[in-house]
Amino acid sequence: MRNLLLCFLAAVLVSAGAAGEPLQITDHGKIVVGAGSVGFSAVNSGWSEFGNVKWRDVKKESGKDFQRFTGHFEFEGVPCTAVETVRRLAPNKFRIECDWQFDRDVKVNGIFSCISMPLPLEGILVDGKKLLIPELPKEMILRPYSPARTVTVRQTDGFQYILSGNLNAYIQDSRKWVNALTIRLAAGPGQGTMRKSHVAFDLELRPVEAVTVDIAPAARDCFDLNVLPAGTHRIGGVPFVVRDDRKAIVPESKSALRLPAAGKAGAVNLLHASRNTGPVVGYIDAGYNDGKVLSIPVKAKADCGDWTLGDSYPNAAIACEAEYLTKRVGLYASSFRLPRPNPVSLTFRAASPETAWIIAGVTLSNRPLVFPQGKEGPFTIKEGPDWKKLALRRRILPGSPLDFSAVVPQDAPAGQYGFVCSNDQGEFVFENAPEKKIRFYGANLCFTANFLDKAVADKLVEYLVRMGYNAIRFHHHDGRLVDPAVSDSVKLNPETLDKLDYLFAQCKKHGLYVTTDLYVNRNFKSPVSGCWGLKAQLPIDEHAMKSWQDFVRAWMTHRNPYTGLTWGEDPALISLCLINEDTLSANWSANPKVAALYRSKFAEWKKGREGDDQTLFREFLFELQGNVLDRQIDFVKNELGLKTMITSLNWITDAPLTRLRAKLDLVDMHQYFSHPTFPEKAWQVPIGVDLGSSIRRGASLPREMMPTRIFGKPFTVTEFNFCNPNRFRAEGGPLMGAYAALQNWGGLWRFCWSHSDAGIIRNPGQNSFDASNDPMQQLSDRIILALFLRGDLAPSKTKISYPVAPFSQNNPAMSYPGDFANLGLDAQIGSHAAEQALPAGVVRWRPGMKTPESPRIKLDRKAGTLAVSTPLTETATLPAGDLAVKKLRIKDASKFMTAAAISLDGKPLTESDSILVIHLGNISQAGARYDNSSLLRAWGNSPELLVERCTATLELECPGTPWRVAALALDGSETGEVPGSLKNGVFRFTADTTAFPGGVLAYHLSR
Repeated sequence: MRNLLLCFLAAVLVSAGAAGEPLQITDHGKIVVGAGSVGFSAVNSGWSEFGNVKWRDVKKESGKDFQRFTGHFEFEGVPCTAVETVRRLAPNKFRIECDWQFDRDVKVNGIFSCISMPLPLEGILVDGKKLLIPELPKEMILRPYSPARTVTVRQTDGFQYILSGNLNAYIQDSRKWVNALTIRLAAGPGQGTMRKSHVAFDLELRPVEAVTVDIAPAARDCFDLNVLPAGTHRIGGVPFVVRDDRKAIVPESKSALRLPAAGKAGAVNLLHASRNTGPVVGYIDAGYNDGKVLSIPVKAKADCGDWTLGDSYPNAAIACEAEYLTKRVGLYASSFRLPRPNPVSLTFRAASPETAWIIAGVTLSNRPLVFPQGKEGPFTIKEGPDWKKLALRRRILPGSPLDFSAVVPQDAPAGQYGFVCSNDQGEFVFENAPEKKIRFYGANLCFTANFLDKAVADKLVEYLVRMGYNAIRFHHHDGRLVDPAVSDSVKLNPETLDKLDYLFAQCKKHGLYVTTDLYVNRNFKSPVSGCWGLKAQLPIDEHAMKSWQDFVRAWMTHRNPYTGLTWGEDPALISLCLINEDTLSANWSANPKVAALYRSKFAEWKKGREGDDQTLFREFLFELQGNVLDRQIDFVKNELGLKTMITSLNWITDAPLTRLRAKLDLVDMHQYFSHPTFPEKAWQVPIGVDLGSSIRRGASLPREMMPTRIFGKPFTVTEFNFCNPNRFRAEGGPLMGAYAALQNWGGLWRFCWSHSDAGIIRNPGQNSFDASNDPMQQLSDRIILALFLRGDLAPSKTKISYPVAPFSQNNPAMSYPGDFANLGLDAQIGSHAAEQALPAGVVRWRPGMKTPESPRIKLDRKAGTLAVSTPLTETATLPAGDLAVKKLRIKDASKFMTAAAISLDGKPLTESDSILVIHLGNISQAGARYDNSSLLRAWGNSPELLVERCTATLELECPGTPWRVAALALDGSETGEVPGSLKNGVFRFTADTTAFPGGVLAYHLSR
């Protein structure tokens, strides 16, 4: 053992974060502090928020220790003035107030200050009592409105926020929408009819107490550090000092130094790296006054990384870096809880003589920290040691390992067995072949991507077939399907209709089934209200209903010259969505004039009914939604006589909607992970990026959709994506493929293939959604196709359904219990109207119900790993390091990655003579510019793609002849041969995304 003893000699107390202004305020008065934010909102009867971003004509006043923002907005048709004042009481303490003044009395559902704190948090205390935050979302309300004197929020980076005053505090788990916890401080009055309201509280910011340690007496020369800047490096607000002479602690055999101690500590933080290490880098021995010594292990690829940088690890965030001899090198920041506080000495011991453990900085803190994993300053992704060119091939070679048309054969032409329908198990079958089950997988075409010249349409369909798709969704099409000369026309446009007719016919010919929407965004202006927008007006305006019916009639009775059938007669049409994302609770108040009509109708409706307005209004909307669904279904099914399956309400997971969805032929939902946000201008850069992982959030996508399924009806997801540029999006293929198969869902459609014809014809560059020029999504789809469409993972045999009682004053619940939703990770789950009988084999959920963990899908939220095992396909997703599935094992992964081994010949993996291995890490457009890791400023200066270097040793059990390993280009052609070896029944080779020019994301194993 080599060891070095370091005791604390001289320490300087540093307030982390004191170097800059602790509190920032946007032009609209939203307060940003650390990772959190403070805003002010008034909420109307439909729970639409009128917060800082909706303030107009904002005027700012400022003085020595105060800032004031005055803004205006219209609330329920009533003008309102909001005045926000922030006064500095001390360097890190502020008095925050907001006054709302309405021009006349108005009914307000809620008015408050809203504090949003991204998760995870170290903890939250109310009047000193710790509030439990569940690991996975359960009940939404963690604490209802009630008096409090203080609310303390402790972030994982050591920062504390202390709210104090006469607080009426409500705390909500907001993970249903965003990965955050929300604290609402009610104003006075907080709800009801009012003309003015006021909220006030103090906000104190307490940075972590950090003590830097002078390591000079224990340091020695370390020439490696010469490539890094000296001085203070502030990581997540915590300072580390790199000596000017670049000396560092590098423990050596029998090297020891004892020093007098000073300072207090609850944690020790290191700026360090290692070389030539085994599973354990070394040990930190904390010595105490009573003579006791307690050890802390420092684990490789968990608490410390290699000097030649790979990825950040759970307790080792890349802190500083440089390029040296074409490699990226640097140090990691790690935090270790001390077994007991206030040691008098520390000993650093390397675990083996071969290990070089470089400790450039030591800092003590009052508690352990989690250092930020992303970069905190501006950076640009460009070609270099870690990023290499990725050659995009806009074709798939027939018969190549990436040609999935034979792996999951299409049964062309689509519709040959009659209309798609459902069996009593809620599985898709055919009217003329009820014994023949089918699932669907495909993507969305949006806007001009639906209207292609014939040659382009032919090439697109051929590509989609070779992708292995058997379905497509026409979406965002209706605005261009009508006469452009009339702004709210229902008259079909012959030119665009002909293009869509041809595309439909080609899809049908080649076995691609179609789903689409009867309304998405076609223009409609009511002659009654004078307002645009059909969704909100449909339940209350006959002109809207007539416009919808006239368009549907014109389109569905139009005869496609390329098929000889009307659209409504064609069995290649799987399903029709009545109106895309039509949930009334989210649409009724989009226009103030239309919202006023709803309020007027509600006032009449509620006469003679007892209860609070909030619950009654939801019941009112629920009734309107049911009535309009009945009329639409009757029109399509009875008046037009369509046999196509009908769905709607494909957005929002509120539990009461199950009772409405029971009217439909199938249940459809939409969900995204890391959906972009737009802090400056809608749908334009800069883009806010969610840095999280769905795995670490308990498979939030797709878990949050699972309760909405109704047993006995097919369930589809016509929009999903793990959005670009989230660095963990390679987890999407195994997550969606495995859990959709486990749940026995009926169809998945990625959103989307392309938003334009340009994205199909050429590569215009990356965006958050499009797959047409994104190898990450296309290769992830191969994993989904194997697990879900081919059926490699069999459905769970356990089926549990949650009973949804009628929505009423006595049952105002909107969400499914968290404990129920989490069962979907191991069993099929759904929901049903409480009074309805359940299909055979489905059990009614009861509180406290448990299910055994699925041995085929092993999700470890804390470790950030997912392992999926089936005879024909295995996948492994991990942050770095090692992960064993069953036949597939990953060792020494340098970064976050997903690997999948897929049998192409239908034989079990160990017997297969043809295996596709997919290796996904991170890709980016060249020149992508970030203000920091969570804010993308520009996608890049060219459409060229780059792949981040990611390496790992892949092992497969191999009882027979070893495989030949060929690296594949993105069109399925071979770019080179990779050496492999067979020893003791295990075949292994090294996967490297930059091993060959043009990049390598897939391999073919053959014998």
